Amino acid sequence: MATTKEIAAAVKAAARKRVPSKKGSSPHGRRWLSFLEAQGGQPFRRQDFAEVVYQNIRPRKMDTAREIADFYMERARSAGEIVKAGHVHWKQLMTNQRKLLSGRTVADAPDLCELKLTTRCPSKWVAVDLETGDVYGSDITGSGWKRATYDAAAEAATILSGAADKANEELRAQVAQLTKERDLFLEGVNLVSSIALEELSQ
Repeated sequence: MATTKEIAAAVKAAARKRVPSKKGSSPHGRRWLSFLEAQGGQPFRRQDFAEVVYQNIRPRKMDTAREIADFYMERARSAGEIVKAGHVHWKQLMTNQRKLLSGRTVADAPDLCELKLTTRCPSKWVAVDLETGDVYGSDITGSGWKRATYDAAAEAATILSGAADKANEELRAQVAQLTKERDLFLEGVNLVSSIALEELSQ
C-alpha cells in the first residue's frame, strides 16, 4: 500500500509538470503508457499505436501519427522495454513489476483491473498514478476519471503534505514515548541489580 509521503511526492511532481508543445509531448506519452497497459504481453504493430494517436491530433494526419508512434517505440526499444516479435510486430517485455517514483517496486496484477468509486461528490476525489506522477479527477457530472486541473493537483499536494507532516509528528511522538519507556525500564533494571548486589555483599 502506498504511503502518504509517496502519494504527496507524486502529486507534487504532477503539480509542477509543464506540458511541452513539441512532438512526443506528455499527452502522447500518457497515451503510449495506456496503450502498453492495455496490450500487456500481446504483440502489436506500429500502426496500432499510430491509430490511437491519429484520433487525438489536430489536424489529423496519419504521417504525423506514425512519426509520433516511431518516437515512442524507438525510445521504448532503446530502453529495452519492447522487442521485435515478427516482421512488423513488437512485444512489450513484461517484468510483472513496476518501479514507482519513490523507488519502491510493486507487482502487476495478472489481468487488467477496473477501479470503481461510488460517491455523491465526484469532484472531491483525485487519483494519483505513483509510477508516472499523473493526477486524475472528476467533475460534478461524475463522467469518469480525467486529467486533474493544475489547481486540483496542487490542492491534493497541499493536503497530502499536511497529512505526511502529521504522520511524521505522530511517529516522532511514538518514538519519544518508546524511548521514555525504555529508559524507565532500564532504570528499573539498574535499581533491581543494585539492590541484589547490596544483598549479596551483606
